[in-house]
Amino acid sequence: PHPPHQLHLACDCMAVTSCRFAIIGSGGSCSLPNLRHILQPEAQCSTCLEAWQNAESKNRRGNPCLLVSVVQADGGKEHVLVDCGKSFEQAVRLYFPQLGVQGLNAVVLTHGHADAILGLDSLREVQLAREDPDVWTLNRKTPIFGTAVTLKEAWHHFHYMFPPDFLEIAEASRTGKQPPFRRRSSEERIVGGICPIEIQEFKRFWPVKGLEVQPLPVLHGGTYVCTGFSFGARGEFVYLSDVSKVPENTMEVLRTCSLDVLVVDALLKSGPNYSHFGLPQALELVRTLKPKRTLLVGMSCQFEHERDNQELQALAAEGLQVSLSFDGLCLDLEVSAPAAGAEDASDDEDFDDDDEEPAEDWTLAACWAKIGVLMNRLCTRHG
Repeated sequence: PHPPHQLHLACDCMAVTSCRFAIIGSGGSCSLPNLRHILQPEAQCSTCLEAWQNAESKNRRGNPCLLVSVVQADGGKEHVLVDCGKSFEQAVRLYFPQLGVQGLNAVVLTHGHADAILGLDSLREVQLAREDPDVWTLNRKTPIFGTAVTLKEAWHHFHYMFPPDFLEIAEASRTGKQPPFRRRSSEERIVGGICPIEIQEFKRFWPVKGLEVQPLPVLHGGTYVCTGFSFGARGEFVYLSDVSKVPENTMEVLRTCSLDVLVVDALLKSGPNYSHFGLPQALELVRTLKPKRTLLVGMSCQFEHERDNQELQALAAEGLQVSLSFDGLCLDLEVSAPAAGAEDASDDEDFDDDDEEPAEDWTLAACWAKIGVLMNRLCTRHG
């Protein structure tokens, strides 16, 4: 990765957490160079051509992906991945060895589209890097944080990595109704690896010790809700990777954030897309919130890194520092630590170990779920 930018922040007398925010994917869902433009020479896309021919090009962009490395009290680091899309494997090969990352402590999902979740299967191999070389079976689970809708979307693709009864019990607990029976032609393959943890809009959580995260719902085309995130108890780093509109209740929260760094979606230079901000909409948000620094992500090949960064420098006249991000961009940043006692509830759970089984749930909804699961298995075995 390119040398990190050092940002030293004054957080008054509040305790701080040292973090490195690495953007390891800065493009859209199709990545760059765009396959269409590689196969269609008549398109004459100079951005894609340069990215294709130059292995070091900053126009090479993977799916939106953020890696947050959090320094712990013993000097070690814990790593949180935000989104795990189609280009995750390539990002791991390019950046994890250079950044000294040998496994993840948590994954946070913004939404359930392909560019956010389709790399989850490869997560198993990444997590095995934390085991002895002769271990080939994943014995520890990785906490995956997401909304109920996002976790359900991920389950439909990777049910074999989730707890076997995840969907049935989750639905029954939520609705209080018996889950529908699902006939299966054979026993499902379960390899495990995921510990799903549901998050709620605006309700803060702590994926690793010392890092406070707040979910920020935004629209991502029509009424589809995607989740942005603020990092730090005061919201020093805000990440909005897929957004077509920011609801007013989210804007109210954003106005209270410290906003040392805002990372925001900008798919097209020319204007908005159905499900994404374009550059004009991104700049409108920047002018409203006035962060200390703004980085654009999700860019299509309408953006050429060097040319458009030069153009964006003109915003300095308005007191705005805006630039295109790029794959491998690292920012060292101190964010405000959680308030004393805020993490106590989460400290009771050890997401990496399976030493303790959770307490058995015997509520009516859970019992219906268990009955449904047993019936499903009987249907499977007896045709």
